[in-house]
Amino acid sequence: MYGSELTADAILALTKALLALNFAPLTIPKTDDWKAIRDTVNNISVKLYEANKRLFSRSDAGEQCDKALQNIRNLADLLHQNLSASHEFKVLRDERLKHSLLWEIRRISKAASELFDSGGMIRWFASENDTRTAIGGIPQNLNERLYADLWKRGIPAMLTSGTLSVGGDFTALKQSLGLNDKNIRLMEVTHSSPFNYEENCLLYLTKNVPDYRASGYIEKLTDEIEALVKASNGHAAILFTSYKSMRVVHGRLKRRMPDMKDFMLERSTSTAIERFKESGNGVLFACGSMWEGIDCPGEILSLLVIVKIPFAQPNAISKYERSRYLSFGAYFDSVIMPDALIKTRQAQGRGFRTEDDTCVVAICDVRASEIFREPLLAALPKCRVTNQIIDVLGFYEDKKPPEYFK
Repeated sequence: MYGSELTADAILALTKALLALNFAPLTIPKTDDWKAIRDTVNNISVKLYEANKRLFSRSDAGEQCDKALQNIRNLADLLHQNLSASHEFKVLRDERLKHSLLWEIRRISKAASELFDSGGMIRWFASENDTRTAIGGIPQNLNERLYADLWKRGIPAMLTSGTLSVGGDFTALKQSLGLNDKNIRLMEVTHSSPFNYEENCLLYLTKNVPDYRASGYIEKLTDEIEALVKASNGHAAILFTSYKSMRVVHGRLKRRMPDMKDFMLERSTSTAIERFKESGNGVLFACGSMWEGIDCPGEILSLLVIVKIPFAQPNAISKYERSRYLSFGAYFDSVIMPDALIKTRQAQGRGFRTEDDTCVVAICDVRASEIFREPLLAALPKCRVTNQIIDVLGFYEDKKPPEYFK
């Protein structure tokens, strides 16, 4: 709602369409006035194309982009003015396309204008395969805007979710949504889950996998996931924070376990979830969207492996957020850690969709059993905790019927 985006392809498509327009007028002959408008539109289109190239050739989305964005806005406004002044076209298709392009020019001008306000915007380049695909931004004072638009008016509202707080603390949420203003009359309440986690969940915190920066990390991680998947007889989802790591581990496991019914949820894959559900005891390798909102109730998902604590990757937004704190430690405690704990809770929720679901949640990040153990256990529902694979085997023998292992 408050963000702005300008894609690299938007101006390319616009200029291509403009240069292909037939400016032949409907009711008057081809006069010098007609030719002048056509030539002006074509010349501005070429300049707009060059300005777009300069914008997306920048190394980052900092102040060096301001001149290019201002140029794009000015050229778009001039282009709209001249194209609007053209006579009605003889060919109806071109006349309809002209009005569509006028709307697109306005949209590009608006986006460039909003993004040009670098003092009040957090900007970034979106990239795919090392190619910049868009420049985006959100206001630095987003929490203040939300307060003014949503909460200041005093209309009663209720916000509810399974993962709004961290251990009952709503501080991070209130700050991000503009709910920490002293003039807001606010009530907070937390309720325990209706699910019986103490009986139906086993939290496995491994000590067998070294720090992800250590030599031999991938090999040890693969060993641990293999042992867990064999203990659960499949029925597993393995959540990664990196597509590269996911592909490497998947390849190694497939060579070790050729009979494994494996499914990989890539960015462009839409059927992997359904095929996993139909498999009976498949193993789903996932990244991104699987961390939240995926619904796999019943025995199909009885092992959830979280490869790494999901700390957010540094980006333009986190860089700005960091600047608002006196130290990195304060920023980590106030923003990074609460966000990672909420995402971990959301991930754990993939294994418990009904009150009868039973699941082992395994975190293969040594930090979960060492420096972050205390905040992690405080944020997750109370359940049994172990670092022994034999306890995982015992959990499945106790909770699953004989046909589960066939």
